Amino acid sequence: MNTTYLSTSIGMCCAWMAATALAADRTWDGGGGDANWQTPANWDGDTTYPAAGDALFFGGTSRLSNNNDLTAGTGFAGIGFNSGAGAFTLAGNAITLDGNISNLSANAQTINLPLALSDVRTVYGVGKQVTLNGVLSGAGGLTAAITNSTLKLTADNTYEGFTTVSNGCRLEITHGNALGSALSGTLVDGTTSGSLRFSGSVEIKEPITLKFRLPNYAASLYSGPGTNIISGLISKRDETRLAVESGANALVLAGGLKHVAGSGACVFYTYDKTLLVVTNKPIEFGSSAELATENPGTVVFAVAGNTMSQ
Repeated sequence: MNTTYLSTSIGMCCAWMAATALAADRTWDGGGGDANWQTPANWDGDTTYPAAGDALFFGGTSRLSNNNDLTAGTGFAGIGFNSGAGAFTLAGNAITLDGNISNLSANAQTINLPLALSDVRTVYGVGKQVTLNGVLSGAGGLTAAITNSTLKLTADNTYEGFTTVSNGCRLEITHGNALGSALSGTLVDGTTSGSLRFSGSVEIKEPITLKFRLPNYAASLYSGPGTNIISGLISKRDETRLAVESGANALVLAGGLKHVAGSGACVFYTYDKTLLVVTNKPIEFGSSAELATENPGTVVFAVAGNTMSQ
């Protein structure tokens, strides 16, 4: 028997078991004299504050606005807002997110601290919005899956992974780089009632795939207030619908619109006083899909070479 390999393996196993044993679920109760994460009395047990590898849960209604004064970049195995939790605002030092974000409460939640995504992370819950105002960075991706509500991204994000919108969630963005690296991409899965909305005169540079429309013939992509530009390629799968919301608003498609799979038309909803412009790169449907427009807004084709079926 090779005792060297055996002892090494046993040592590694013991170290892993020790690390696993140390990781814990820690619940904020806000019972301390301040709103800092390093205050032990703010956490269940009142004796220690969270350590790297712990999962963080926020419950109750005490010290709803609190501050992460732990070492910047500490990794935690997820953030959860418990049933019955008030409307929290988490701020302070950045963390590495080694797990998902859940909101099981009846209140909207806000996270202002920066998050480094170590892998693909899912934000989920039912019926209440989660807003991420801190910068999202790291090699991971993001899945927006809050059923019947919204995940809102507002920062100049740099995360490198893929973005997926699904499970009845609307992903709302108010910054041109909110979807992270333009080299990745975003899938809006209308077959699961996912949708994407942007506003504030932003420019979206990354490729977007629209997979089917929402139920009741609703759009899977919405352009809100301002003149919003998509300079990345939009790939269309099956029937899809794009909407420009009512008002003096405009959507500019400057990166091309291409049919890549399935069947069904692409419908432009342009409400009163709105404008949709196709420019720079043409629509490439060939004979596989038709283009339709609905409502009294204006559609302008400012580039030649558009192809679509009749």
